[in-house]
Amino acid sequence: MKFFSVIWFAFLVMLLIIIGACSSEDSRTESSSSENSTDGELKVALTTQPPTLDAHMSTATMTTDIGRNIYETLVTLYSNFQPVPMLADSIDKSEDGKTYTFHLRENVNFHNGKVMVAEDVVASMNRWLEKSPGGKLMEGAVFEEEDPSTVLLKLESPIADVLDILADRVQFPAIMPKEVIESAEIEGVTEYIGTGPFQFEEWEQDQHIHLVKFDDYTADDSPSDGFSGKKEVFLDDVYFIFVPDHSTRIAGLSSGEYDIVSETPNEYYEEFMNNDNFNTYAYQYGSLFVVYNKKQGLSANETFRKAINAAINSEDAMKAGYV
Repeated sequence: MKFFSVIWFAFLVMLLIIIGACSSEDSRTESSSSENSTDGELKVALTTQPPTLDAHMSTATMTTDIGRNIYETLVTLYSNFQPVPMLADSIDKSEDGKTYTFHLRENVNFHNGKVMVAEDVVASMNRWLEKSPGGKLMEGAVFEEEDPSTVLLKLESPIADVLDILADRVQFPAIMPKEVIESAEIEGVTEYIGTGPFQFEEWEQDQHIHLVKFDDYTADDSPSDGFSGKKEVFLDDVYFIFVPDHSTRIAGLSSGEYDIVSETPNEYYEEFMNNDNFNTYAYQYGSLFVVYNKKQGLSANETFRKAINAAINSEDAMKAGYV
């Protein structure tokens, strides 16, 4: 069976190639029925190639969608989009809300054979704080090593949604080896090495990016839920193929040349929904922010800001924006 993604394909990719990340038993059964061993390949047709696979450097959707298979983060989202530990085993928060303690999972392997320790996390996270919009929301924050298995996040003042920021899907805080971070050039890192279930194999410019199964992947043993928990890999190879023309992508899907296509125009939605040979998926994720001017005007008053926050129906706002 072939697959088509209406909005984003990232969740579907995780659904197909990392079976543990899917959110329903029906989807797991349907997705894995054609491949019961780790000897298959998946071909995904994308509209364009990413500017980089350095997740700290780009907000590009393609960087995120491909990079999420290579890299992992301290925190991720489960099916209800709440932040939960990923490379962290547990997280403690100080009473004043200004210090977060991340107890790291042990014996997590990087693709280069190195075991992840606190110095890798500190180097990665401090670089992300410097490079990303999410990091800049945490102005004055710094990550420090307490011991090889413990990392501290120190804030100048409490931030209510700090874990949500760390779990964000765009320009995400990927954990890389310290030496990769230290050797990064202005344009980005020169090696794409993470702890994810797939590792970088090849980038043929304007053609494809090839990822291969990471045989020494250290899976989380907690129950699978959304993007969190245990992941199992049922494919040896994944090819992200760059096909700018949407009609070519659709023809390739119909002929079996591609298994997944992304960003197909909305006018094709009904056609695919009514065709039993295809499955359609929508990527259910988004966020809305209210940003106040705290320096002058009415919103400089904290009580006024609290009143506005209390008056906003968050559920209705999110439905209006994303449903």
